[in-house]
Amino acid sequence: MEEIKNNQASEQTTPLHSGRGRGRILDIAGRPLPDRTYPAETGSAGYQLSERFHKGKVENNGYEYTYSVYLPKGLKKAEMKGLPLVFSIHGRGEPAWVFAEKNGWDHLADETKEFIVVFPDSPYNIWTIERDRDVLLRILEEVKKEYDYDESRVYLSGFSNGAIFTYQQASTFPSVFAAASPWNGPGMEFCRNSGLASYYFHPDFVEGKVEMPFWIIVGDSDSKADADREDELEILLKRNHCERERYEVWDHTNHYTAENGYQQKDRFHTLAFYDENGVVRVGLTVMKNMPHGAVWDESRAAWEFMKQFKRIRHEIKAEEESK
Repeated sequence: MEEIKNNQASEQTTPLHSGRGRGRILDIAGRPLPDRTYPAETGSAGYQLSERFHKGKVENNGYEYTYSVYLPKGLKKAEMKGLPLVFSIHGRGEPAWVFAEKNGWDHLADETKEFIVVFPDSPYNIWTIERDRDVLLRILEEVKKEYDYDESRVYLSGFSNGAIFTYQQASTFPSVFAAASPWNGPGMEFCRNSGLASYYFHPDFVEGKVEMPFWIIVGDSDSKADADREDELEILLKRNHCERERYEVWDHTNHYTAENGYQQKDRFHTLAFYDENGVVRVGLTVMKNMPHGAVWDESRAAWEFMKQFKRIRHEIKAEEESK
């Protein structure tokens, strides 16, 4: 799996420290970040014992990463061939076994039987692009060997620090992913000023021509992730041939209804931006009365958006799935 062509020489991975699981993680200014690792033997019984959380591991950049593949209830392995794949990426200090059972992706997979979910785990429970840049590609290679997923329909979703990593991965490897949905991610300005991330969007993506549909979700009461997303919208609207003035408002009266499966429908308020062909390619959802957290309905909203798109490898356009 490769980056877009003009990215291939632009990012060289330098290990933050050597050895598997040794040393401290540093921010881009060289300051140590706290170790928030949970012991490997901890975790809920549901996650640890479930036969539908299939565990795997890969090595990348001198580290060992574990991951879990969640299989929709009631489907046999042969029936999963050709299904799309969704990455659900945990936040800082929240390992996959915590995140996997509270974000709704597993329940939605059981309900729809439309996709499999992969929950990757990062060393020290934090994602950094310098250390972790290629790990999702390594995981995709391993998962492909056992579950023949649809490579044109691989999607990204992440929460908080995982949302930052979602922005970074989608913009660094846009030929791999068809669409992305970051939730409650600290904004671009915060990342620039805090040293938490060396970049939010890969520079080649910002200046390039590759499309990447995005569905951003934030909370209106989140002290860690501002609801103002104008910086991201400026870039994403341009990349997806949308305009700031060309949008629809979606809420509980016209989209997030009980008939469409939403339980907390009154909490959604979305600006849905569409391109010149009337296709919604960028969304900004602000959840009402939402601090730094998430509800299951958000996975439904993200999936209903992302599943519309597919990525033909090395193509700059994210095509509608119906085509």
